[in-house]
Amino acid sequence: MKIQASINDREGYKDILKILKPLPPFDTLRDREMDVLAELIYWYNYYGDMPEDVKQTMVFDYKTRIEIMTKLNIPIEVLNNNISWLRKRGFIAGKTLKFKLPKLVADESTQLTFDLKIKTYVPEDMVNDNK
Repeated sequence: MKIQASINDREGYKDILKILKPLPPFDTLRDREMDVLAELIYWYNYYGDMPEDVKQTMVFDYKTRIEIMTKLNIPIEVLNNNISWLRKRGFIAGKTLKFKLPKLVADESTQLTFDLKIKTYVPEDMVNDNK
């Protein structure tokens, strides 16, 4: 199955996460957590030319949090709670974004294609029973 999605620079990260939503570990994310994760990925790529440690620091900087709060129209408490949940789910470790996506180019001709190959899962005990 192939899925194509047009992308733009900021909203594209959320669209990609929506496509990944049925798959683990994304299936554990609530909508607001997905919004916050998409924003964190956007800001990580926004600071793209900086060294890795500086980028990670800037992503969790107070000014960046204000930008995220403004974009998502949420108070600081809601943002912090969602960041805590993203830590518990393994997307963030301390103040390090663990899940990243490449920088998206804001261009109408850019498309992202997912080629999903679904395999049938047969539990090990069923394989052994048929011998």
